[in-house]
Amino acid sequence: SCNTGTGDTDIPFCVDQGNLSLSSGSKLIVWTGKTFTPGGSVALTSSSNSSNPDGDLRIEASSVLSMGLNPLTIGGDFTNLGTLTVSSGQESIFTASSSGHVIDNGTGAFYHMIFDRSGGGYSFSDASNTLDGDLTIKAGTLTAPSTNLTLGGSFLNQGTFTHNSGTLTFTSSSSQSSLDPGGSPLNNLTLNNSSGT
Repeated sequence: SCNTGTGDTDIPFCVDQGNLSLSSGSKLIVWTGKTFTPGGSVALTSSSNSSNPDGDLRIEASSVLSMGLNPLTIGGDFTNLGTLTVSSGQESIFTASSSGHVIDNGTGAFYHMIFDRSGGGYSFSDASNTLDGDLTIKAGTLTAPSTNLTLGGSFLNQGTFTHNSGTLTFTSSSSQSSLDPGGSPLNNLTLNNSSGT
């Protein structure tokens, strides 16, 4: 945990060479009307209880989180009432170790989304969502939107994907894009790609 045993333990974050990490029990808020452009990665601690703010990230209305290519690790809920911007190839990693976590990505699509914690459970609050890149479930459970989830890249599932009676749509034109749902069934699948495989 950040600042455990060293430095000023009243400060709930650490910055090392531009990389920001928050201590356990902390929530990151991008305040109304502000723009936050990190100089490196941003890492929030993994939440073990969805009713606590631990690991949550909230972008308030009229505010901007501009990640560029910097990795973003979200340990709890994600709520975007403002704007999220990312560059092509950026990764957002979700690491909650408990179920009941919610993703409300509002204005601005994620690029690559990675779910990487056993016991973690996430769902989308919106009926439709778009990712510009890949969706990877290394561990845990992801419940899809009830209408449509659009991917601009590949889908790899090594955990649990719950289709929620929705449609999974692929729009990639790359021959390197792939689909591997693992042991999870899909409901509807739409391929709107010219050369993806």
